[in-house]
Amino acid sequence: MVVATDFHVLFKRSNLSKKRNATHTQVCLIRCTHMSSFPFPFQFSNNVSLIDHSAVAIFREGHQQKMDFTAWYDYLFQAWTDVWALIYRSSGESPFVMCTQMTLLINGLVFILGNAFFVYVDLMGRPLWMRRYKVQPQVNFPVPWDKYKKCMKVVSVNMFLASPLFVVLIYPLAQWRGNPCGYDLPSFGSTLLHYTIGMMLYEICFYTTHRILHHRLIYRHIHKLHHEWTSPISIASIYTHPIEYLVGNLLSVYSGYLLVGSHLAVLWMVLITVTVLTIFHHSGYHLPLMASSEFHDFHHNKNSGNFSAFGIMDRFLRTDILFLLSNSFKRNFVLFGTLSAREIHPDTPTSKKTI
Repeated sequence: MVVATDFHVLFKRSNLSKKRNATHTQVCLIRCTHMSSFPFPFQFSNNVSLIDHSAVAIFREGHQQKMDFTAWYDYLFQAWTDVWALIYRSSGESPFVMCTQMTLLINGLVFILGNAFFVYVDLMGRPLWMRRYKVQPQVNFPVPWDKYKKCMKVVSVNMFLASPLFVVLIYPLAQWRGNPCGYDLPSFGSTLLHYTIGMMLYEICFYTTHRILHHRLIYRHIHKLHHEWTSPISIASIYTHPIEYLVGNLLSVYSGYLLVGSHLAVLWMVLITVTVLTIFHHSGYHLPLMASSEFHDFHHNKNSGNFSAFGIMDRFLRTDILFLLSNSFKRNFVLFGTLSAREIHPDTPTSKKTI
């Protein structure tokens, strides 16, 4: 593609002599045609002086980098647009199907694939080296079948009954809010903004509902079920009372989508992120290059503090004090080597007495 560009170059021509008129400034207008390489010669207007070739080289390099970035952005955006168009066409271009069946399919696939490896480890106790990265290595390696079977029953109710009920009931509200889910996707900037807002609203809503569920008048009726797992496993991320699953989990994820009017694609991005992180946080393992599970594992073990998903609200409202005084806080980082967090920060007699 040929692009004609007008630009001004302001430069100063200096003379070593210190005469009065030795230094002066000229403005030149250069009109050139850009292709893959910077063309020569230039076509100058009247009373124009030559410019330094180094300035041309700098402009050429910067322009080429800008063109490369733009090309990559256009390519990736077009690829994402094609994928989205394929999904939308496969739904029969139906907003209802996209908001219900396709959303359930995406969530189900991410949940199954994200849990697959941990299910094998939890049931088989293999490979043995996984015990090295277990946050609480003394329990649930492997998980007793009776406990696992009970967990699967509750998870199945939430996955196959509560989730479909929620997306159907929330659809009229989404339609009233606008429900953008057609072929047109938001720009990169808009997507990033709505995604960030969606994740922050999830953090706020999850913290609020989670802390309410720990109230003494509510806890034993609803949230106590989830805390049967003092050493959690990955599928226990949705081992909850259906009311907690609908309000505390799903409604928190949908908060940004409904309040800001985000595109359905942004909702799916938030849903996938939250599902994967929730699986990691409940997995009971702190693996290299994986999001640390120490924060939420501590909440299950001590049943105190750490109510939020990412720790932001707990830090802001100072409900993580007990966690900050523990060895779990020292281990709460992403591992980039083969050593486990427990090996880097081992338990000490002092820490066992204080925590």
